[in-house]
Order: sequence, then structure tokens, then C-alpha cells
Amino acid sequence: MKILSYAITVISINLVKGLIINPRFHDNWHLVNPLNCGTQPHLQAKINTEDSTLTDYIPLDQFRRDAKQGEYPWVVLISIQIRGTPEKKAVKDNCMGSIITKRFILTASSCFTVYPVEPRSVKIRVGSVDTVTDTSCDSEEKCSPDKAVYHAESVVLYNTNSPAEDGENIALVKTSRDIIFNDNVLPICLEHGELLEQDYAGEEGVRVSGWGTNSEDGNYYSKLQHAAVPVFTQEENDKVYNHLPSTFTGVETYESYFCAGGPAGESQLDNDVGGPFVLKRLVPEDGPARYYLYGILSFKASIHFPSHGSVDVYTKVRNYFEWILDNIDA
Repeated sequence: MKILSYAITVISINLVKGLIINPRFHDNWHLVNPLNCGTQPHLQAKINTEDSTLTDYIPLDQFRRDAKQGEYPWVVLISIQIRGTPEKKAVKDNCMGSIITKRFILTASSCFTVYPVEPRSVKIRVGSVDTVTDTSCDSEEKCSPDKAVYHAESVVLYNTNSPAEDGENIALVKTSRDIIFNDNVLPICLEHGELLEQDYAGEEGVRVSGWGTNSEDGNYYSKLQHAAVPVFTQEENDKVYNHLPSTFTGVETYESYFCAGGPAGESQLDNDVGGPFVLKRLVPEDGPARYYLYGILSFKASIHFPSHGSVDVYTKVRNYFEWILDNIDA
């Protein structure tokens, strides 16, 4: 199917799930994981300056905290807006996503339930931690390179733009021009090698969220936030799995999704979907320790889990490596 430059084409692709491939053998591997992926140069520079102290950067716990500028330079805000007509009200949806190459964002396919739309209706804001103070970023012309807005050229859905509870909730967004990388805007690393043999059950990762309206109190949170949360064990996943919709369990397995505990006392923000779950790991061949993308937030399960509080369901990114690499280009 041809992707026209003047219209966004939503491509629906079904693949048979199988063994996780070693992505480094794929022809498009060179497009991902540059030397600076998953790093935090802006944050590190501040820590290293004489007038900054490590006490400014409190170790993460399970309470959501505001993120610092440059702490998660791969996180983007995706806005999808449809103009209103006399017959229909204007619609605006926001989601989160993660930069993986200079032209591609990885996010959730359920973000695009309002499709089809015109190309310039989809905008990707990079380099921001506060959507209120970044008021200069309403258009490409008004943003500095480290807090810029890009338009989408195309969107590729793994399956459909069905609700998240239908599973297989992953999509790629291609920007209309190259994303300019700098200390505040960088891609996240994809797992490879020995990392693919780990399932992280019981370990803590970082859940990045924010930029949305609280589902309970209705307050708007303008700042990017983060929290350390535990990955469920397989036994815990199995307990949750038995209470998930049949539309989800009919297509998902332990290899393609995982659950994690939500931050203590947290209610979901409406823009959290598509947000990344990352883990910091040291892979000698990649250099210093850095962050790798493990999951994409799909939905919050309506389940009470006393030992973890809320239950977030994530798409396991490694299960879709072949599809991701097949559908990106320079």
C-alpha cells in the first residue's frame, strides 16, 4: 500500500506471534540504538556542575514525582485533533509515546480511535516536561529545537485502532521530517542480546506518565511525572489475566504483555496511554548504563490487587521487534 505524502494512511498489519528475534540481525537495526540512546546528558550535566547537588535528584520510589528537564528525553506528547463541524463537536485526544529513531515514535494503537484524520491533525511535541510553561510550542514555527513540535506523515497500526482491552496495542508514528536530537531530545534504546533472556519479574522499572486530567479529581497535571514500580511475577500476572476481558486474553500471552503495579495512591491520567516503562541496565557493548524500553502502557485494569494497589497492563515491546523493524525506514 502506498503512503501518500498529503494524507495519513493507517496501515493495519497482522503477524503471527512467535519466538522473539534477535533484532541485531535485522536489516533495519542500524536505524535504532545510536550511541546516545537511553542516556540523560542534560540531567547528568546538571548533576556534575558545581552549583548542583545530588540531593536535587531524589531516588525514585512508588510515589509519582515530577520529572526534571532532560530526565526522559525520549518521551513525547502526541496530540490528535479533529476540527468541529455544525454536526460534530471538535475532538482532541492526547497520548504519550517514545522516540526510537529520528523519524519514528512508538506508542499505543488505541490512541488513534478517532482516525482517519488529516496529517496536520497529529502533532508530536518533544523535549517538554511541562505543557503549561512550554506555551511557545503550539506550532513548529514557534518552538526552539529542544522543545519542538513535529507533524505526522503516517501511522502504522499492528492490528487495528480498537480499544486497548482488545490487545495488540502498539503503533508507529512517522514524523514528516527528521527529529533534531540534542541533550533534551533523544531516542530510547531497544533491548537486544542478553537482555532478551530476562523477564524482570519482581524487579522495579520506571513508569513515566503525566500531562493529563486525573480520572478521580478532574485536576489537570501539566508536568511529566515518574515513579518506580514493580513488574508482576508470572504468578501475579496469571491472577490478573483471569480477570481481563476475553477480547484481550484471546490474543495476548505472557510473552506479549506484562503487568506492573501503579504508583501508590495514584489515579490514572487520561494521557498516560502509550507511555513508556523503562529499565536502566548496563550492557558492556553499549557503554555506560542506560535506559531500555520494556513496555508501552495499554490500560489500567479494573482490578483490586492489595499488594500492588492499581494494576497497569503493558504491551511487551520485545514481542513486536520484527514488526517494528520491518516498518521503519530512514
